[in-house]
Amino acid sequence: MSFFSHFNGNKNFHKVFDHIYVIPESPFLDSNLYVLVDKNDLMLIDSGNGITFDQNLKVIKNIFKSENNTEFKNEYIKKIIQTHCHIDHILGLYKFLKIITPKPQIIASQIEAAFIENADKKVIVPIIGEIIGPMFSEVSELINGAGIYPVNVDVKLNDGDYLKFGDFNFKIILTPGHTPGSICLYDENFKLIFTGDTVFTNGSFGRVDFPMGNGKELVASLKKLSDLNVNLLLPGHMNPVLKNGSKHIKLAYRIASSYL
Repeated sequence: MSFFSHFNGNKNFHKVFDHIYVIPESPFLDSNLYVLVDKNDLMLIDSGNGITFDQNLKVIKNIFKSENNTEFKNEYIKKIIQTHCHIDHILGLYKFLKIITPKPQIIASQIEAAFIENADKKVIVPIIGEIIGPMFSEVSELINGAGIYPVNVDVKLNDGDYLKFGDFNFKIILTPGHTPGSICLYDENFKLIFTGDTVFTNGSFGRVDFPMGNGKELVASLKKLSDLNVNLLLPGHMNPVLKNGSKHIKLAYRIASSYL
């Protein structure tokens, strides 16, 4: 059965591994949001498009209760990682920051951190003139209002760094192509990887026709990922893969090598 069902204004969550949950994306300009739980500490991987913020927060409360059987408090969200800073992955961040005190640790690659700290709309909203205005008025209001503003990135990651959370020890893999500073988070022990928009399921991969996208770099990034032993593939869009994730990554590498 698919993780994804027709979006009706509500969201749900699915457990994909011990202490890891996915809140699936809604249909338009949204991303999967992953919630990792370590007792009373939560870490988010990506933060969605902002439009679905209220639904996501309700689901996070339900996830916490399912893990701890106690009531959730906003300050339990201790870390928010941005795999990259495109609109569908980051607009929710600005809303989370309004409700969490003290401020959670914001984490991104060294490269993407510069875009976040400068509130660089040319990078964060690469499709504003193409799609946003005519089709997505709610997103347009967020962008043109107070939606995007400079945010200090507390932890700036480089290729090969490690990030611990609970039982997980993630190796940071810089995977440029979709954006210059996209990262994946790989836990070798558990054979799982969060891939953002670098690679999806069934041979799909991130587009490179946005500003600062680069096809050759994406192919090189997919080659790097195809050498890993991956069971769980947890992408920024589409269904998570719960077994034999390496097969999907290798297929994406073969396809991208032929076309990019």
